[in-house]
Amino acid sequence: MSQAHPFFKEACARIFSIFREEGVNNCIWVYNPHDRSAPPAKWNDALAYYPGNEFVHMLGVTGYNNGTYYSWQAEMWRSFREIYDAVEEKYSPFFSEFPWMITEFASSSIGGDKAKWISDMFAALPDYPQIKAAVWFSSADYDGETPARPYWLDETDATTDAFKKGVHN
Repeated sequence: MSQAHPFFKEACARIFSIFREEGVNNCIWVYNPHDRSAPPAKWNDALAYYPGNEFVHMLGVTGYNNGTYYSWQAEMWRSFREIYDAVEEKYSPFFSEFPWMITEFASSSIGGDKAKWISDMFAALPDYPQIKAAVWFSSADYDGETPARPYWLDETDATTDAFKKGVHN
């Protein structure tokens, strides 16, 4: 694993010690890398920022199906499995002893069938036993006034119904 940037590890240690000094014992410390680094450089790799096992209780991961609005920047429609198979491959060697949560995820509706993406996501989740929780980011990324990446969970009746069905099952 890459060495943590000294200032980042020191900052984590300082915040951790403040919580400990104040007697806070009801929080979970989550290390939350993204599924991709931008820019893709060694200094920006998420593993380079890992503060150490003594400051982490859970691995949080973030990965989005950004859709194709910015296809000119090589963004493409990605399935849940494409995103999280890569996450699992990258992070399992380092974080297999931790429970995992998806701290942020969603699918854009631009470039594919978002309701099907949601159904496929629920079908795939059992194949990732380390994932114990997931948080859908129900908002949008904008290009000016235009929703470039509409991530709203309740964007259509079909997306809402796919999610309800997945949770129910």
